[in-house]
Amino acid sequence: MDLWTVGRLPGPRRAGPTLELSAGAARDLELEPGGEVTVSAGGLGTRATLVVRSGPDARVLWASRSLLEALHLPAGIRLAVLRVPGPPRGLRLGPVVGIFCTRGRRSLFGGQTPIIREMTRLALTVGVLAFGFTPGGVGWDRRTVRGYVFRGSRGWRVARFPFPDVVYSRLPSRRAERLPRVSRTVERLRERLGDCYFNPCFLDKWETYQALCREPRIVPLLPDTRRYHGPPGLLEMLDRYPVLYLKPTAGSQGRGIIRLVRRWPAACAWQYQGARGIRGGEARTQAELGRAMARLMRGRRYMMQEGLDLARVGGRPFDVRVLMQKDERGRWRRTKVFARLGATGGITSNISTGGTGEALGRVVPLALARSRPARRRELARRLRETASWLAPLVEQALAMNLGELGLDIGVDRRGRLWLIEVNSRPWRNVTTERGSMALVRLALARPLTYARHLAGFGPGASEEAGAAGEETPS
Repeated sequence: MDLWTVGRLPGPRRAGPTLELSAGAARDLELEPGGEVTVSAGGLGTRATLVVRSGPDARVLWASRSLLEALHLPAGIRLAVLRVPGPPRGLRLGPVVGIFCTRGRRSLFGGQTPIIREMTRLALTVGVLAFGFTPGGVGWDRRTVRGYVFRGSRGWRVARFPFPDVVYSRLPSRRAERLPRVSRTVERLRERLGDCYFNPCFLDKWETYQALCREPRIVPLLPDTRRYHGPPGLLEMLDRYPVLYLKPTAGSQGRGIIRLVRRWPAACAWQYQGARGIRGGEARTQAELGRAMARLMRGRRYMMQEGLDLARVGGRPFDVRVLMQKDERGRWRRTKVFARLGATGGITSNISTGGTGEALGRVVPLALARSRPARRRELARRLRETASWLAPLVEQALAMNLGELGLDIGVDRRGRLWLIEVNSRPWRNVTTERGSMALVRLALARPLTYARHLAGFGPGASEEAGAAGEETPS
């Protein structure tokens, strides 16, 4: 879909909302000269006098100051335009996309600030009006939102914008999601927007596992996983598997994970990943083990998962993170694929807990150094293909509209693939040291172009046709 520039009519303020365009532009939009036209953007709309004038047939809509003010639109932006069948005849400008977050303590949106900053800048290049906003910024009755956009050297700009067509949730944590004011806002946004509020929540690991178990094609990829109810069930799992991982069902970034190593009949060693690093200990009896787990879990819900004998590079186990995102046509696409090497002595491969990102093409040959090149190529191919069919099945199993997924896929020493974890709000960097900046930008742009699809504006002229992810550690 072609983009149009929304310009401001020069001269003094008009008596009322006015929209001017060239005769050629009027023909393209199937508008007859004269009379009035309804112009809308996001949740706002107004009637405007239509003026068709001679001049170059540029794709420019000249709006009077009063029209821009009525729609809360800034001049100079480029948007898509849809002809709304009449009567009354109308034009719809957009899409308007809100990026929902909470205020940070040290920066505007806390840890999400770099992402929202770059997304509001990128939006200008893909024909989207995007802004970050918080619960306190929503004017429900006025159908407007106080939003923030980043404008380079001018920094953050705050303004009133139309209520968005689509909201992309970047809430930073489950804790933020549970705040009363935030949860009430989410409920109202979902009620008003339906599937146009996408990536609606963080995933509960146990509920996700149960949902995935209902998809026969996914089941062979799932490690044996059970709810933790106490030492008896834990001992049963330890009899079955020499290494076990206990994960908080509402955890993220690897924090709170416990690794158990069976040393029967004498003891069971444990390691715990906390916010300040790893600590460990040993339990010599069932009672000691139960007390240790209760102390570490602090009343949180946990699940138990078999420990996998993952392939290693230099003694460090690795898994593969695949960022899957929907594109401008609503199709699942690979955006980024990279390996995550666990920190030496660590218990997870999460980058937030000391792991490192590496290009898949570098890690696979090292992990399979004794294998033939054909086997290495086959493994890389299977990883990519598996992620591609997994994403739509995961979304179907979870029964929610997801614009992106982070899939953590493990490779054991025999080359078998395992789906270790699914993340509905995967973290991403806005810079890269060893990867491709083009893919970093693509990862930030795709939620915007998918939002355009959800809003009914279709693909944009600037969409990167056929773009697919390659290896990058970012």
